[in-house]
Amino acid sequence: MIKHYHDELSAARTELLRVYHRVPDPNVKKDITTWSAREIMHHLFLSEQGIAKVYRALDRVCAPCPAYSDGDLEQERDGLTSFLANRNERVQAPERIQPIDLDESVDVLAELHSSRDLLMSQSGARSDEQLRSFTFPHVLRGNLSLYGWLWFIAQHERRHTEQIRLLL
Repeated sequence: MIKHYHDELSAARTELLRVYHRVPDPNVKKDITTWSAREIMHHLFLSEQGIAKVYRALDRVCAPCPAYSDGDLEQERDGLTSFLANRNERVQAPERIQPIDLDESVDVLAELHSSRDLLMSQSGARSDEQLRSFTFPHVLRGNLSLYGWLWFIAQHERRHTEQIRLLL
């Protein structure tokens, strides 16, 4: 089961990087209310790094619950996909994952590489039972299984890939 989620993460990242590399100037914003492509990438790093840390500290920060069935996981995936694909509703990121004062020296691609390595190693070290039986709250979606968080990260990247496309 974890392979399906890791494959989704890989596909989303491949598309994100493909689009990012097409942006003429990753520091340019469409307007003052949006982020630049670099800021988006840094936001994705902050998000993914935070979730990877949840997997590492599973026993201290996650709530045990009855194991999600395959049907529960499918319903969770469908809900997350629908929620994150809806670009009509703007969502305010929590302050801790906003790319505030992003320094020009920050290599956002290296950041994303490091956060993905951490996420893959931490999630891959967990059993199927743990990924189904522990939850962590999302600020807007409530409790997500640890599988759900992997799906969230992939769909979150897809959402922001579309945002970067608007900068082309």
